[in-house]
Formats: sequence, structure tokens, C-alpha cells
Amino acid sequence: MTELLHNPKIKLEHLARKAIVYLRQSSEKQVRQNKESQLLQYAMAERVRALGWQEIEIINNDLGSSAGLAAAQREGFERVLSSVALGEVGIVGSREVSRPSRTDKDWCRLLEVCQIFGTLIADEQQVYDAIGMLVWPWHSDLRRERVWHTAIPLLTAATGLAACLYLDTLWPVLIALCFALFGGYGVKGPFWALVSDWISPANKAAAIATVNSIASLSGFVGPFMIGYIKDKTGSYAMGTLPMILLALIGAAAVFITNARRSSRRLVAIHTAAE
Repeated sequence: MTELLHNPKIKLEHLARKAIVYLRQSSEKQVRQNKESQLLQYAMAERVRALGWQEIEIINNDLGSSAGLAAAQREGFERVLSSVALGEVGIVGSREVSRPSRTDKDWCRLLEVCQIFGTLIADEQQVYDAIGMLVWPWHSDLRRERVWHTAIPLLTAATGLAACLYLDTLWPVLIALCFALFGGYGVKGPFWALVSDWISPANKAAAIATVNSIASLSGFVGPFMIGYIKDKTGSYAMGTLPMILLALIGAAAVFITNARRSSRRLVAIHTAAE
């Protein structure tokens, strides 16, 4: 018998709806050769059952389907979105929260629809409430302000990661990592809104594609750099230095770009007045 797990984020209204467990592997080769990944993904159904759900739907249409920017539409992922939008789903489970979406566009779509219909998201370790993950972007929309709402999460992430360099006890480290995660998730919405505001319609598609390409490259380079630094220093915390520096550079770039845009607008206004 599966031992029931208690989680304060799970309410009766969530349990009254069904659970969805989403499976995906990026290629047919992975489907044939990486059976262990499949078994671990199917095992999410047992975790969801332990969280209290009885009705569990497993969606595995996307085994062998990439979630990359140029990938074709994924039938399974669209089924997840449709079911959540119909108000039928209390929780969407996946072995990793990145499994349903490897692009910011899909990730934001999933978060938005889960937030609207009060659906939780779970991986093999945690249960996430999408409402909390969207509070900062909502505040950005409410204030109609993008620059500070993009820079503050970057600075918060850098501060949280930097704090981990000096902390050596569990709870302070966990709190610092929570700040870092807030920054990492909170920056997404305002950043894409900033891109939309700053880039002309003619260049917007190319700009978004460039950002996603750099983000995909960082997903490969980042873990390699962390591992390399850890091997050289013997410390995982030191491996966060590149992420701290990039977050600080990103915040500085936002402020500098905004200052230059403001300066150009003032020059244009004075020129027009003359």
C-alpha cells in the first residue's frame, strides 16, 4: 500500500479533480535505448497517488518528441493544456518540471493556464503552486513597469547564490536558494515583456529566437562549467560564480540599455522641438 504524503499546498479542491502525469523523451533513439528514464517517468504516477489522487491519467504521446524551439506541435503537451483549461486537472506531474516544456514560450503557457485554473505542478521532489510563480509578472503588468521588475529578480538571484558561498548550515542555505529560485522564475515574465517593448515588430522574431538559442546553449555550458569549477575547487558553491556574474551583468545591461534608450528619446524630442 502506498504511504500517503502530506503537502499543505494540496487542497480538497485539487484532489476532487484528476491528476495528469506527463511523459516525454526527445527522440526515438532515447525511447529505444533509455528505458530507465521511461520507468522513472512512469513512476511519477505512484508519487501522485501517494499525494492523494485516485484518478490519474498518463499522457505519453510525446515519447520521442522534442520540445525544442523548432519542434513540431506536441500532441501530448497540447492535451495537457486543454485538460487544465477545461478545469479537469488538480495537478500536472512530471519527473522534472522542465519535461513538459524546454522553451520559455511553452513554460509560460503551462504556468499561465495552471495559474488561471488553480492547478498544481509536481516533480519527483516538490509540489509547486503556479499562482506564486506568477505574482511578480502580475505585479509588473499592474504597474506597467518592466525595467526594475526584470532587474530586481536578477539581483535577488545573484544575492541568494552569493549568500550560499558564505553559509554552511542547512536552513540558511535553503532560504538563500529560495531567493535565488524566486529570481530565476520571477524574471521570465517581465523580461519577455521587456523584449516585446524594446524590439521593433520587424526584429522581434529574430530577437526571441536569439535569446532562446543562447538559453539552450547555456543549458549545456552551465552544468559543464559548474562541474569543472567544482572539480578544481572541491566546492559546488564556487560553481555558482558564473551564474552570479551573469545575473549581475544582466541587471546592469538592463539599466544601461534603458538609460541609453531614454537618452535617445530625449535627443529625438529636442530635435523635433527645434
